[in-house]
Amino acid sequence: MARRAGRRHVSTAPIENLITTSSIHSTLPNGESVDVPDQPNTPKLAQAAARPADFAVYHEEFSAPLPPPHSWQRCLWIGPGLEGVVEMIPGDRSPRNPVWQERFALQDAHLDWLHQVLRDQGAFGGEWQASRDVPIGGGGEQLTVTTGGRHITIPAFVSEDRGRAASVMFTATRALVPPAIWERLTAAQAAYKARYTA
Repeated sequence: MARRAGRRHVSTAPIENLITTSSIHSTLPNGESVDVPDQPNTPKLAQAAARPADFAVYHEEFSAPLPPPHSWQRCLWIGPGLEGVVEMIPGDRSPRNPVWQERFALQDAHLDWLHQVLRDQGAFGGEWQASRDVPIGGGGEQLTVTTGGRHITIPAFVSEDRGRAASVMFTATRALVPPAIWERLTAAQAAYKARYTA
């Protein structure tokens, strides 16, 4: 029996060329907002390359190197099955710092949508080079995609002409995390800061 795509309330700044017939709108921790489909546009999906069984995405985001308790890092795993995992760590990954982890269910429509967004933005079309002009002292994010036996990394800082595409891919990946999870992680971070400074 075919799996029914679940409704997902999420967000980011508008992503072009989404393959949706209907969608829901919401908000990420940094205020971005995007539409994620609750049902895929079947004709467009049929025209696109099929999503490989090993399709998976790892997204890492980190703050500027600020003093405790203001620095943080987030790690997000999507796939290869119908599950996602997000971790948030205040500071660095050391034994003295907590690790907040949340798991969430995905639907085939969500993975098909993300695969299509990455494909449309050129993720699979050759190697991505890091920019020679890397800002000093700032935060960043990067993406590693597994697809068809290949491992492709979208580095934290890419050339200016590919920056928009990288930003769209980062945003689309984060958008698959349910807003309630972002809210819990944000609350945990706020409580950690309050205890640290008390």
